[in-house]
Amino acid sequence: MSIWGKITGQKKYQHIRYDRYVDANTPAIMAPFTPVSTIRVEEVNLGLENAGNLAATCYVWFRDALTKRQIGNQIRLSLAAGSGVSVHTLSGFSAALFRGRDYELVVDFARPDINSYTAPQSSTSHYSVAIRAYGIKGAAVGPAWKFRLGDGEVVMAGREGYQATGAAWRTFDVREAPAGDGLVTFVDVVPAGTSMQVELWYTNNPTLAAAPGTTGWTYHGIVQSGDTIPPARYWRAKISYTSTAGNDDTPELSAISIIYYRDPVLIGTHVQAVPLTSGGTTAQSAPGLSRIGTASAALSPQLKQQMVGRMTCELAPEPEADYLASVPLRGHRAQIRVGYNGVPDTIGLYDGIVRDMAWHGNRWALTMDDIISITDAKAPNRRWPTWDAATAYNPGDIVAYNGKGWLALVGSTGVTPGSDPNTWQEYGAVWKELDYTPASNNGTNWHLADIAYDILSNAINLPGERIDRASIDAVKALRPAVVSTGARITHPVSGRKLLEEIAWLLQAQWIERDGQIALLPDPDPATVAPVETITPDDIAEGLQYRRGWADEKNECLILTGLPAGSDAGQPGNYSDGIVATDAAAVHDADAVLPHVFHDRWNVPQSELTRIATDFVSSWAGGRAVVRATVSMRLMALEPGDVIRLQSGQLPGGRSEMLMMVMRVDLDWQRQALRMDFLEV
Repeated sequence: MSIWGKITGQKKYQHIRYDRYVDANTPAIMAPFTPVSTIRVEEVNLGLENAGNLAATCYVWFRDALTKRQIGNQIRLSLAAGSGVSVHTLSGFSAALFRGRDYELVVDFARPDINSYTAPQSSTSHYSVAIRAYGIKGAAVGPAWKFRLGDGEVVMAGREGYQATGAAWRTFDVREAPAGDGLVTFVDVVPAGTSMQVELWYTNNPTLAAAPGTTGWTYHGIVQSGDTIPPARYWRAKISYTSTAGNDDTPELSAISIIYYRDPVLIGTHVQAVPLTSGGTTAQSAPGLSRIGTASAALSPQLKQQMVGRMTCELAPEPEADYLASVPLRGHRAQIRVGYNGVPDTIGLYDGIVRDMAWHGNRWALTMDDIISITDAKAPNRRWPTWDAATAYNPGDIVAYNGKGWLALVGSTGVTPGSDPNTWQEYGAVWKELDYTPASNNGTNWHLADIAYDILSNAINLPGERIDRASIDAVKALRPAVVSTGARITHPVSGRKLLEEIAWLLQAQWIERDGQIALLPDPDPATVAPVETITPDDIAEGLQYRRGWADEKNECLILTGLPAGSDAGQPGNYSDGIVATDAAAVHDADAVLPHVFHDRWNVPQSELTRIATDFVSSWAGGRAVVRATVSMRLMALEPGDVIRLQSGQLPGGRSEMLMMVMRVDLDWQRQALRMDFLEV
């Protein structure tokens, strides 16, 4: 069994037909796999065959399965026409693969040179390139160094991704002296028992930048991902990391970047002088918008794997819009600003990255979006005691050593795992527990909002600039008593699942807004002040409403503890919980949909009682969701704003409701502004 890609065609009077076109964006062969340990691959052994009648140049590389970004080097080789299956040893990859993440091994090949196929010109001649990839059978290596492909396995070689305590240096050149502040961003994973810090120095002197060390550089300090940095061309980073005893776990750092954003291309409804961050003013590039469509992420306590905010716009056929055709906009930051009669200043509708620009009939159309992709990991997976040379081990014992689990095949003392295959057998990767006890937080209880930030930044591989830390801190200030009195997550569980549970306890929603993950609290109807009142004169069409929505439940069951041996790691304190059912909601849904919430965070009992009571009163009956087309004067509203909606069409004979904006969609061409609201 194998996987394969194929190009076929024919040649007649030099007229060429391709049955399949293969390029870098549509690789011929993709073998998905997930490493069980962090490794740096330097060599790959796999079987390859070309069953076609033309020779082919092949390219082999690794890439991230989610982002499709190439990892490490691309290796090139040639396969002769009609060559049989042979094992190829390919060296020079230098691909860093992290445990628990999804990757693909790509085998691609170029279109053949048909002119080298010397068939008679007066006849129809078929040609083909048919590449097949095979796994090697009977490979005697540990599970960290192989993955399944058909009936065999692709075998990798290299070195462990774990390393001893130490430091690494990186130098960055942004190619010019920036005019304004920038950002430092990086992705890091810091398991329990390890530590990492990133320090920065900067200079504008090219001579200093070419020399080693930091003599003469300006010290900026220790930074976190997403921190603001001053303008400078050259930066030098020192990454200091501390491993656990025995080096069985180390921190991981990837994709460290120094970013300076240029002033955005401005697109709007009329020319207006707009101040620049670098000083001075500029006119908007395009004075006419024919059509705008926006979509913000719907509110949900569950953190989705991919959250998308998007803006599409068509530019009116004005001479100024033609200027944009000469600007390389793909990948460029752009800002949409619109003005409307009665609005004294233009309103910023969107600030994002241009993904596409296309000509449609007689005008240009732009698509911009911010896509947040979350690499989820189950944390933790396994936890075993670290191997100790003085301990006597019995057959069946499992230990952790050098980032791996090891199963004792025979009794032994002082035999290092990995040194004798007859004593120890490799037993998969080791994942450290998530420790949110006071001991891991300088003796104080963890607040659930701080746990949420830790999971976002360290468990699901989300860059710091994609996290709206201010929104999480605001929820922390609003719910100061929602703390964990000592939680250890010791069993496999999805990072997204943990964040969903935290959102329920914090009575908040995860949303995507302006390219960031944000945490939005459910407003308190007794204290919240609406920012706007929407009257019947603002409503262009009849209201559409329903009870409940995607993540609402008609029954609430909150369990205030978990049995012994659970993730909470506490003695059994399994309570009866709190149950409530709303008859009208059950009738509307024609079913009881219970929400069972397991508190694995050891929240104080008084807080759980309060949360359960609020949960029942707010959610058990299902809150109304209203959709309406409203006046364009309301286009400055955004998700999270609370408004007062007045209408004789509201459910239950009510004349007004306090509601939170869930979604905003704008069609500038039709002068239509559609919003979804959730009852507060």
